[in-house]
Amino acid sequence: MRLSGLGVSPGIGIGKALVLKRGARALRFRVPSSRVDRELERLALACAQSREQIAQIKARISQSAGAQHAYLFDAQLLMLDDAMLMGRAAEIIRTERLNAESALEGALGEISVLFDALEDPYLRERKGDVGDVVGRLCMNLRAGGDTTDIFKDLEGPLVLVRCPEGREKPCFYQKHPAIGTPDTLRQIPIREKSKTGNYVLV
Repeated sequence: MRLSGLGVSPGIGIGKALVLKRGARALRFRVPSSRVDRELERLALACAQSREQIAQIKARISQSAGAQHAYLFDAQLLMLDDAMLMGRAAEIIRTERLNAESALEGALGEISVLFDALEDPYLRERKGDVGDVVGRLCMNLRAGGDTTDIFKDLEGPLVLVRCPEGREKPCFYQKHPAIGTPDTLRQIPIREKSKTGNYVLV
């Protein structure tokens, strides 16, 4: 991955960066091999939670509007068993050592390419259903466990890099901790062109 941005200090620095994407469903980062099993467990738990939630929604719709309107949720339940989604996400975790959220986004991206190639506009629109399922899975991944857990066991130290317009646009070192920033994040002084400033360090 290549990032472009503005230099704030003279010289060259070489190291690892953790990229935060504002407005994205999840943070994307690689995990050490010791954490792969934990990510697979997180994925399985999120799948189980999503299955229970969708089943409850289906039951409520059946009672209030009739079973004929609840069949749409059968497709979402089947997606949770689909090897192209869940199986592929697990494979990405194992082979690319990405966190579960990123693995799901990667699997969704591959599936989206297949849907985009379909000639039938109705079938192409079903890509949104897969996106809804992935969104629910990522929501459950975020909801489970300690909010600081994403930084545990990462091979550091790391600096935070913010790409407000995506990785293709200029990126910036994260300088100020946001509200709710975990205690595991600290600030370190870095000499800039004309002064010294504090930057976030994991």
